[in-house]
Amino acid sequence: MTKSKKTIAIFGASGFLGSSIVLALSQSNHNLKLFSRNKEKIKLWTVNPHVQIFNLDINNLTQIKKDLKKTDVIINLLGILHQSKKESFDNIHHIWPSHLAKVMKDLGIKRLLHVSALGASGEAPSLYLKSKALGESELLKQIDLDLTILRPSIIFGAKDNFINMFKILVKWLPAIVLLSPNSKFQPIFIDDVSKILIKTLFDKTTHGKMYDLGGPDVYSLKDIIRLIIRSEKLTRIIIPLNRSLSYLFAFIMEMIPIKILTRDNWRSMEVDNVVNTQREISHRYSLERLEHYLSNKKSRSPVRSRYDFYRTKSGR
Repeated sequence: MTKSKKTIAIFGASGFLGSSIVLALSQSNHNLKLFSRNKEKIKLWTVNPHVQIFNLDINNLTQIKKDLKKTDVIINLLGILHQSKKESFDNIHHIWPSHLAKVMKDLGIKRLLHVSALGASGEAPSLYLKSKALGESELLKQIDLDLTILRPSIIFGAKDNFINMFKILVKWLPAIVLLSPNSKFQPIFIDDVSKILIKTLFDKTTHGKMYDLGGPDVYSLKDIIRLIIRSEKLTRIIIPLNRSLSYLFAFIMEMIPIKILTRDNWRSMEVDNVVNTQREISHRYSLERLEHYLSNKKSRSPVRSRYDFYRTKSGR
């Protein structure tokens, strides 16, 4: 990491990946500006004297421009897995990056690290992956940006939505119904993504490039569920569904008020989520294996531990 002190803005700071990035960068000498659509989720960082927090309204570019003054570097992590009446894939993944690039140009900020998704493509079967590709395309047009795009596979860790969702299902259900059971994934540990992102942030050789991020192992969805069942020391039945039944099951799940799975999620699963070796990044560490992680679970949140540290120092 560079030794010179920078002011780094992080959009999507309250999310799973954002929390990990903030935790890692909070231990550096950099000043951080944290932006979130839910400011309450990041208020714990106010005890850190090097951190400012901002409520994010992506439609209020005037306010965003004001908040970004005297910023050196921007990390964009904004993303959603499910659309709603308030938030669409196109607005968050496509239009927002375009607007952010304009704000950066107006302020003279050049360095942007943008996190997209593995499998993003204009030819992808899902709206999610297509919107991610459109966002990438908009940013790649900006010749004034020192841009790096990272495209991770599914990210696992203490508070992830993917592995933990299946862990809950495995604990409570005697049988697990699997859509697209043979879909391939290359899950990567949250701490590894954070290390790679921060290393990339100050590496000028990554400017203008796009990288796929994945862990050391490729699994089918069925393999992942088997690992979870084994780690929980349970016996469960796995019911794999063919393509037609997978679509029907996703349609039924989409009708449930609490969004766990949609047809668009299923369409994303139809594309193997595996790293293209031609876009593999050189900043690799001793990557955590999913199998090892599941058998060595950590219960305490590292973000909360760091919060307690700062609270103690500030006398709270």
